[in-house]
Amino acid sequence: MSKLELTTEGDTHVIVKRRFEAPPEAVYRAHLDPELIQQWCLGPDGWTMPVCINEGKPGGKMRYEWTNGKGKSFFLTGEIIELDPPHRIVHVERMHMPDRTPDNHVVTTFVADGSGTLMTMRMSLPDAATRKAMLSTGMERGMEASYARLERRLVSRPSVHVSIDVPDLDAGLRFYGDVFGFVETARPFAKMAILDANNVSVCMHEKATGSQSSTAGTAQRHYERHWTPVHLDLHVHDFDAVLDKVRAHGGAIENEFRTEGPMPAAFCSDPFGNGFCVIGDTRARLGAARP
Repeated sequence: MSKLELTTEGDTHVIVKRRFEAPPEAVYRAHLDPELIQQWCLGPDGWTMPVCINEGKPGGKMRYEWTNGKGKSFFLTGEIIELDPPHRIVHVERMHMPDRTPDNHVVTTFVADGSGTLMTMRMSLPDAATRKAMLSTGMERGMEASYARLERRLVSRPSVHVSIDVPDLDAGLRFYGDVFGFVETARPFAKMAILDANNVSVCMHEKATGSQSSTAGTAQRHYERHWTPVHLDLHVHDFDAVLDKVRAHGGAIENEFRTEGPMPAAFCSDPFGNGFCVIGDTRARLGAARP
């Protein structure tokens, strides 16, 4: 299934299915991130979305405004009811064309399908007449144009995931959750967790001290401070508050640079010897280096 499939159920439901050659995390995020939505959710060529509000949380507001630059425009408003990252989004929406349409209750699921994702969208309308009016617009053509645009974007840019090894999974979750707000979204294995790090997925693995780190060599894992040539750069607003949290939760601040570049930065390590950088905004440069 590579194209959109639209079917009806009963008198008031519409079911849309489409497969994407991208992981569920990427397709899910593309339905909530306003910067991404503005790039693909445009319908036929020639339309743009100058206003895109999606608060990305239960109870959050939605507002999308489209224009063709030739005097035609319309907009959508809605509210997010439920989120289960990266599996399910439940929201209510209505169109303003300019008259407001009745509410459309939408449940969208994202299920891994081989190397890709099967998205299923179930729309519930208040009555048969509303469904008939909606289908008469030829909505599936605009939806497929948008989804084809999304798939081109997802396929052309690889999805990036970062892995972190720790000797104790619960301890790792506590450190990165308490200091940076990473949220566990899945536990595919007993000793592996998937974390939402705002704009990237982090896979945290519990690996024992002394275990072999690679089949290509003889090096063994250890959790004293070690060289980390590939590391996280964590951009934060409250630079000093985050550094305080790093210290309070067992991490270390190894070096600070407050005036050398356009933004303050600190070389740090977590309690497991993994290095990372904390990068603040320009306002933090005004503060003095702290002990």
